[in-house]
Amino acid sequence: MFLKTDEFITSFVNESKEYIKEISKYIKLLKREVSDETFASLLHQLGNFKNAALFMGFDVLFSLIKGFETLISAVVHTRIDLNAKALQLFSYTCDMFVLIVKNIDEEKSDDIPVDDFLDIFNKAVNGLPFSFDKIISLLQPKSIFDLPELLPADIKKKTLGIQTIEISIERLDDLIKRFENIVLQQNKLKKYLDDINVELENKNLPFLKKLKKELSDDLEHLESSMASLQKNIYEFRLISLNRILEPLQKKIEAEALEQNKIIAFHFPEVDFFLDKDILDSVSEILYQLLKNVIDHAYETKEIRLQKGKEERLQVFLGIYKHAEHITLEFSDDGCGIDYEAVRFKALDLYPDKTAIILEMTEKELSSFLFMPGFSVVQKSSQPKHHGDGLDIVRKNLEKIRAKIFLTAEKDLGTEFSLSIPTSLATLKGVFVKAGVFTFLIPVRYISEIYNCPKNDLLYLQNNTMFRLRDEVLPVYSLNALIGEVVDTKEKGTQVILIVEYLEKKIGISINELLHTVSVIIKPLPSILKKHHIFQGLVLDENHRFVPILDIPELIERLELLQTYSLIKAEAKNIRDIKKILIIDHSAITREIQKNILEAEGFIADTAEDGIEALSIVKKRKYDIIVTDIKMPRMNGYVFIENLKRIRGYEKTPILVISSLGGRSVEEKAMEMGVSGFLFKSNFERRKMLSIVKGLIDGKE
Repeated sequence: MFLKTDEFITSFVNESKEYIKEISKYIKLLKREVSDETFASLLHQLGNFKNAALFMGFDVLFSLIKGFETLISAVVHTRIDLNAKALQLFSYTCDMFVLIVKNIDEEKSDDIPVDDFLDIFNKAVNGLPFSFDKIISLLQPKSIFDLPELLPADIKKKTLGIQTIEISIERLDDLIKRFENIVLQQNKLKKYLDDINVELENKNLPFLKKLKKELSDDLEHLESSMASLQKNIYEFRLISLNRILEPLQKKIEAEALEQNKIIAFHFPEVDFFLDKDILDSVSEILYQLLKNVIDHAYETKEIRLQKGKEERLQVFLGIYKHAEHITLEFSDDGCGIDYEAVRFKALDLYPDKTAIILEMTEKELSSFLFMPGFSVVQKSSQPKHHGDGLDIVRKNLEKIRAKIFLTAEKDLGTEFSLSIPTSLATLKGVFVKAGVFTFLIPVRYISEIYNCPKNDLLYLQNNTMFRLRDEVLPVYSLNALIGEVVDTKEKGTQVILIVEYLEKKIGISINELLHTVSVIIKPLPSILKKHHIFQGLVLDENHRFVPILDIPELIERLELLQTYSLIKAEAKNIRDIKKILIIDHSAITREIQKNILEAEGFIADTAEDGIEALSIVKKRKYDIIVTDIKMPRMNGYVFIENLKRIRGYEKTPILVISSLGGRSVEEKAMEMGVSGFLFKSNFERRKMLSIVKGLIDGKE
């Protein structure tokens, strides 16, 4: 007699969920690495699960577990191979366990047909071919969110009363609109308070002072309440990131196995929450990145072993919480990116930009990968919808105002780092002035801020450029973009914001940098929607609406301008300017040599001894080193010896200009690999420049 009372069934369901969780864990481990210990643990869990089903009288579930147990035993005893198809069958069986236990929980019955599974088990054990066609329709969810959720009781919050509520998005959006109206009322109160301050300057009336005090207290209380209400309202929309991770991993593993590709996925369990709209986009972003791994990063077992890698492609996902955003680090140890193949493809697609593409760095070439239809895979081996994956990633990133950084090396792997806001309701940005207008620029797109002397700006073919260390960036005046006339001859300094998106970087010059704020975003009114460079509105401290600049859209539009291409072409010439480091303990000598070299168009930096010079060369690459021998702390000989140990400086030309006399000094320097030598006693401007130019010609 079997005990199928509600109490026993509930207990069995909870116990079964634990078994399925453990079985699923060991199947995942087998996908990463095969071991006898994992098989033993899997069989142990299956045995316990089978006994529980037998005790409760759930014959259908018992027969499915027993058939699966037989299949696992056949693999353990090497009667059949543990290939991609077998692992896919393991996953499908685990999903079937979930389906049956769910039916037991809801209908108190395990009456679900499993004959097709048992038939596949029998064929697999006997080495016969089999197909998943008959079971796929039963298990395949409509979307990754339809997969049953299996959360064990011990990880759920143990609280009394109602733990969750259901609320429609429509009602929630209405609540948010009401909240925004309250914020407007709050701003009106602030305006009244400003008016009172004006009156107080003219009239010293006691009742106005009292009213001011009362309004200030009420306003402070209102602001505190609004901050709390705002936080609570937007938390209604927060959903756990775990909601998408496990279903996403199952979905992508199944797709990989369908292509006979076994990949080890390492996904964390986290307790982070994101806004629903953000979570939808994050799900699509991760799915496309994982698809990209399957289609482009995968290497066969033989190729991986030849490269000294593990047999299976390793894919890692790291998730880290910060104050106002979450960082997702997604990496693999696959074939990486062949940037020369990217360059070749870009040249084929954009022949009119040949000069620019040939000079692009790997970081700049990365931006092509996010363009629609761009793929370096040969047509014969291209997967369906090739080249669209990273374009979909880009569109979703723009939708949720996220950032992505890509690093890759051929044969070593690829890493994507995503910075994702936790909510779309609020925004941290910087108010800036351009002429009489105020704009907000989101902080997440600003990498650096410079107060640049206008004399340092470069004007080529009526376009402005800015030298940022070893880069030359186009600079666009925000005043000019909004139609104001800009006086390029005006002296003084210029505030430049360096903004970047998808490996593209530009400078935006402004009149004034105001202050940083965290504000609530309001949608654009219809009159402003035609201006695509605005993404929304915010209120400033004077209760006026300020447009938010859409930096990704702005960069994309500016890139389409012909001037951008002209600037990039001219930038090559500036990048070719040779950089020279001068090392001498005498400040006067350093300055003389620096002036001589800069007058000839070189970039010259200085250091007073070898220790300072070693610190400098690690931060910047120089084409030529000019050094003295006799210096405090570290002399020239020791410096040269240390310099040649630094990667990239092994063959850098070195010119010694020494105050020490004697042939032995010159011979010792030459033995150490010095390229040129001058005695300070015979120093002449012409001689120095002749040697330097000769070293450059010889290097090139």
